[in-house]
Amino acid sequence: MQSLHSSGIGLVIAVYEFINDSIILTNETYKTTYEYDDNDNLMK
Repeated sequence: MQSLHSSGIGLVIAVYEFINDSIILTNETYKTTYEYDDNDNLMK
């Protein structure tokens, strides 16, 4: 499952990914963040 979070002008600023393994009973969460410059160009 994924969850997207965006800024007020629609730029994606964070993506969360949730992994639930019901066989070995583990839960993992990964977060990827994005940064933009003043011209809305993706920096990282």
